[in-house]
Amino acid sequence: MSAPAAVTLRRQGAPDLLVAYADAVAALPIGPDGRRIRRNAAARLLAAHPQLAAWMRRPTPARLADLRRTGAWTFLTWCFVEGHLTPDLDLLLAKTPGDLYLQWAARHPGDVQQITEVAQRFGWSANWTRDVTRGALALVCLTAGKTLSQLCDDDFAAFAQALAEAPTAGRDAWMHNSARGCRRSASPASAPPRCAT
Repeated sequence: MSAPAAVTLRRQGAPDLLVAYADAVAALPIGPDGRRIRRNAAARLLAAHPQLAAWMRRPTPARLADLRRTGAWTFLTWCFVEGHLTPDLDLLLAKTPGDLYLQWAARHPGDVQQITEVAQRFGWSANWTRDVTRGALALVCLTAGKTLSQLCDDDFAAFAQALAEAPTAGRDAWMHNSARGCRRSASPASAPPRCAT
């Protein structure tokens, strides 16, 4: 199965999310075995947990075990980047990200460029700029389910609270400082707008 995989899955009555993922996988510059492995991993996770939003509420260790069993992390990262699911910070910190941050950055180049421009104005080092644009920005935006321009005070406060409560976060100064750098550069001239209540 290559390009017609989505058609075959649709005929078989596969979930729409799996069909959409098969379409996305068909466009990847990987071989047919790599495509099949990704589709099968997604199918295994969806077979065990057809309601992914409910699955996302399970404890992080249980989800990590499911991901090890199914091998569906690339599927899950696609769901996050495409906005099908909003990840929680604990899962994102507990799991090695793979290419999640790169996928997010490729999908949101304007956000990355805005942070990079602000970083240059503030005189940030190349390493610090990379940390904020490749890690913190993606984490804040993914967990909020928003783009950089949509973030507001409440989103940064929620992120800080999630970071304080995430068992996997510990007291990682890098993460706290990166999130502050992201917050500062989100709207350097003034604070981001407050969210409507």
